[in-house]
Amino acid sequence: MYLSSLKANGFKSFADSTHLHFEPGVTAVVGPNGCGKSNIADAIRWVLGEQSAKALRGGKMQDVIFEGTDRRKPLNICEVSIILTDCEKELGQDFNEVELTRRVHRDGGSNYYINGKACRLKDIQRLFMDTGVGRTSYSIMAQGQIDQILSSKPEERRAVFEEAAGISKYKAQRKEALNKLAHVETNLDRVTDVISEINRQIGSLRRQATKAIRYKKLSYKLRHLDVGYSAYQYGTLNSTLDDIDKSAGSLQGEVDELQKDLENKDSSLTVYKKERQSAIQKIQDAQQAVFDLRTMKEQIANESHMADIRITSMKERIEQVQEEIKSFETQIGEFATRLNEHSVDKQLHLDVLGNSDEIFQERNRELAGIEAKLESSEREIQALRTQAQEAEQILHQSRDETSSLEVETGTSASRLEQLKKELAEQIEGQSQAQESLDTFNQGVLETETKRSELETAMEVAREKVSESRDAFRAAQVGIQELDRTVAQKTARVKLLQQLQEKLEGYGEGAKALLKGKMGGDLGGQSFLPIASKLSVKNGYGQAVEALLGSAVEAVAVGDADTVIEVFRQLEERKIGRVCMKLLNVGGSTGDGSDLPEWIAPALDFISIGDENDALKSVLSASYVVADIAKFLKWWESHPDFRFLQIASKKGESVDSRGLVTGGFKNAKNSSILQREIELKQTSKELEADQKSLQKSRDEAEKINKVLEKSEEAVESYRKDLSETSQELSRLQAEVRNAEKTLNDQKQKAERLEREKSLLDETLFRALEKLETARSRSTSGQEQLAESREKLEKVETSLAAIWAERDEKREALSQAKFDLQEKKQRLDMLEQGFVEIEQRRSELTRLTESKTSDIAQWGTQILEQQQVKGNAIERSESLDCELEESKQVVEKTRETLVSIEDKVGILEKEQSYTREKVEGLRSNLNNQHIQIAEKRSRLEFVHEEIEREYGIDLRLVDWKFEVWKARQPVENLPKLDLD
Repeated sequence: MYLSSLKANGFKSFADSTHLHFEPGVTAVVGPNGCGKSNIADAIRWVLGEQSAKALRGGKMQDVIFEGTDRRKPLNICEVSIILTDCEKELGQDFNEVELTRRVHRDGGSNYYINGKACRLKDIQRLFMDTGVGRTSYSIMAQGQIDQILSSKPEERRAVFEEAAGISKYKAQRKEALNKLAHVETNLDRVTDVISEINRQIGSLRRQATKAIRYKKLSYKLRHLDVGYSAYQYGTLNSTLDDIDKSAGSLQGEVDELQKDLENKDSSLTVYKKERQSAIQKIQDAQQAVFDLRTMKEQIANESHMADIRITSMKERIEQVQEEIKSFETQIGEFATRLNEHSVDKQLHLDVLGNSDEIFQERNRELAGIEAKLESSEREIQALRTQAQEAEQILHQSRDETSSLEVETGTSASRLEQLKKELAEQIEGQSQAQESLDTFNQGVLETETKRSELETAMEVAREKVSESRDAFRAAQVGIQELDRTVAQKTARVKLLQQLQEKLEGYGEGAKALLKGKMGGDLGGQSFLPIASKLSVKNGYGQAVEALLGSAVEAVAVGDADTVIEVFRQLEERKIGRVCMKLLNVGGSTGDGSDLPEWIAPALDFISIGDENDALKSVLSASYVVADIAKFLKWWESHPDFRFLQIASKKGESVDSRGLVTGGFKNAKNSSILQREIELKQTSKELEADQKSLQKSRDEAEKINKVLEKSEEAVESYRKDLSETSQELSRLQAEVRNAEKTLNDQKQKAERLEREKSLLDETLFRALEKLETARSRSTSGQEQLAESREKLEKVETSLAAIWAERDEKREALSQAKFDLQEKKQRLDMLEQGFVEIEQRRSELTRLTESKTSDIAQWGTQILEQQQVKGNAIERSESLDCELEESKQVVEKTRETLVSIEDKVGILEKEQSYTREKVEGLRSNLNNQHIQIAEKRSRLEFVHEEIEREYGIDLRLVDWKFEVWKARQPVENLPKLDLD
């Protein structure tokens, strides 16, 4: 079996689908740090079921999914598959290839597949168990794990050895089988508890069966009564609905008449409202006309006022512009004078600039000649340098080739000597390998004999372990039974103790007194029942209880004042009643002389403290007999016998008044004394059971020690057998290695012979090439020396040309600087001349513009004066129109007032009619609501009976149903209480 393929998609650094193929043998993965080599091993461990994210170098399992980069989004799923080939024998499968796949989602979901079919993690672990392949097996060694195994304890390394020896599979199966047995035993215990619980529930089930029969009778009667009552309700609701329908019809007629009257009044009111609306519209139109006339008058006044303001403003601007024109004319004269001065300066600078330009051109021509000469010298130097470099390159190549051939020749010679030595060693190694092979074959035969002997001894030890294990399991079953019994009795003891602590069975008054809930002078006192610390002989509990009677819950008190105070507080607080025994008071002594042996004082059957005089006085004149019938006959013959009470072991009693009590008594109703007796008896039984349990545990411990020793012996045999098997495997491996070594040495000797013949031929060729390279190196060296001599001569002449060129450049730079300085001065004069000319033109243009503005403003003043005169004429005509509009508004308002009065009268009449209609409609709606409610109730009753019983109420006679309910139930099953 070997790993033949691995597919990863979205796992750690494998963002894209990656498919790796592995051939049989050793496969090495190499690459720089961080390229994903360890991720391949992590992928194999992960698909085999690794559950620890820390083992995969992560914080949580979702960290194995590709997290994304700056250019790629993270993925939501990752999947890894491996294919194992030639695995039929190792995995016990019918397939030559097995594909395992694991897929995990970012939300935490994880799936496993075997050959494309979904499976569990447990299936994969079982598949590879005992094969050495798995997430924790020795076949995968992570970084640092080898050091960890070497430094670990022998007990910790045992898991690796067991996996290699094929034991871990059977240990896991054994553990699983033991767990199943434990679950089966637990289930048996639960079944036993369920059976006992069902037995306790049989009585309750009988009572429930009786209740079920009674329920059937009652449900039969309830069914017919329910149907009859619903049929009665159905008829009553139908008659009520008819009456309400008639009343609603009369109300609807009245509403219709009032509605017609209301519609007539609405039409008249609509006519008046239209007239009112037209009058209001006329008033609004007249008011709008008055408003428009007033607005026009205000606009005309504003226009006249604005004309005055504009005329004044234009006159002021004309005066201001005339002053600015005078200032512009003065500035134009000054600029003309300055222009004349600049023309003279410009002509002088032009003459000087011509002389400097001629000097500059002459020096520039001289520099060009020097640079041309320099360029030809540099080209010659470049050619010589190229020639020298080529010669030097040829020389280096020849020297390198010579050195290489010399090294190759020396290497071949030394290798030839080494091959001769290795060939001699191989011949000697073949004889040694043959001897080792014979020795290992003899060791294999001896080890196989030893292993068969160990297997026989281990089989005997296993049978002994099986016998000890059966005995241990039987002991464990007995311990569980005793443990269950102890637990039940412990629970019973705790329950009885809790009842004792809660004073269960005592009256409310006795509880208040014993718990210290009394106030006043009794607040700090403590009281005890007279039956405390009472111990009764076995079998006489009922007799003592019969003698004590209600005195069982009596409380001992010191004096009568205490009794009176207790009674007073109980009555005031309405707590309850209490029975108390006064110390040193009461009690009588019976005539105990000349009594038969079967009549004994009650004090002989109890054990109490010496200080409990209260109980002694209560039982002082009481006796216990074996048979109450025998005593009654004896008492008839001895009527002078004085006693307080006589009781038998069964609890039958006779008092001095002749009252005899007896018969059957329910044992479940335990009294205070019986509970005390049961508590002591159960405690003793519990102590005895605990001792038996401890004894059983000791015996089980002894059996367990024997079992452990037997298992240790089996383990020792298994260990020896494992060591023998390992030794056998080692010897067999040594045999295979020796055979392989012998074959390898023979093949190596043949290979060395072939290599020796090839090396002789290679050495001869290398010597020939070496002579050729040495001659080529000598000619290249001579050519390089000649090229370097010519280069030195040309470089000497080039240095003189460079010095002359630098002098010419310096003179040219000085001439160029003088020329640029004179040009700059001329440019400045030219720029000043242009600026003065532009300013003078601008002032001339402004003067002309201002003059045209003065003419335009004079025209605008005449236009504004004309606008003002027209506005005054229009204002006088608007005053007349405004008075006429006001008169129209007043007349329309008078008409509107008369229409408003008529509308008010109609609206009042209409409001009264509406209120009346609303009242009638409210009554009508109430009746409709009643109709809807009655009909809803009617339908509900009908549907409820039809749904519950499948009966149509329209066909039911309620009187018949009431009669039917009184009849006995038919086909009622009889209850078998046995």
